[in-house]
Amino acid sequence: MRLLVCGLVALLLLPALALGRPSAGYAPVRVNGTELARSAQYASASGTALHGFDTIAYHTEGAAVPGDPGIAAEYNGAVWLFSSAEHRDLFLADPARYAPAYDGHCAYAAGVGGKAAGNPHYWHIEDGVLFVNLDARVQAEFLADTATLISNGVRNWNTGSGALFGGGPLHERPASRPLRDVEGEVLAGSGTSP
Repeated sequence: MRLLVCGLVALLLLPALALGRPSAGYAPVRVNGTELARSAQYASASGTALHGFDTIAYHTEGAAVPGDPGIAAEYNGAVWLFSSAEHRDLFLADPARYAPAYDGHCAYAAGVGGKAAGNPHYWHIEDGVLFVNLDARVQAEFLADTATLISNGVRNWNTGSGALFGGGPLHERPASRPLRDVEGEVLAGSGTSP
C-alpha cells in the first residue's frame, strides 16, 4: 500500500520535478463574476506565457517587467517567468487571480468575436483582471469601450459565438507579422520581420 501511495505521489509531482519548476493546477479566471472557459494558454514559440513577462508585476508594480528564466512555474500548459521568487509564490498560491483574461489572447479580439495574440506591452487591469491586447491601435480601441468589449468578450469566449470558435473568419495575427514592443522591437519567439 505504501508503495502504491508513493507511486501516486511521484506521478503527481513528476511534471514539476522533471522540468525543475513548480506547477500549479488550473483554476478559471473570473471576469465580471463569470468564470472564463479554459482554452490553450497563448504562449510564445518558446512556450512562455506573456512572452516571459512577470504577470504579478502588472498587478503589484503597474509595469511590464521581464521575468527571470531561473524563476518559473508551469500553469495551463505554459511556462510563466517571474522577476522574483516572491512573485512566483504569489502566482502559485492563486494563479487565476493573476493570469490574464482569455488565457493571454487579445482582449479586444475576444470582444469582437475574434482570436489574436496578446502582446505583454499593451495591457490594462480592470477590476483586478489583467487584459492584454495585440498592439497600440487595438489597445486604444479597447480602452475607448472597455466595459462593452469585456462584456462581449466574456460572452464570446464562453459561448464560442462569433469567429472565436469557427463561427466565421478567424482574426488571427498572420505568422509573418511578429509582435513588437512599444519601441517597435520584435518580441522573441513571435515570428520574423515582414
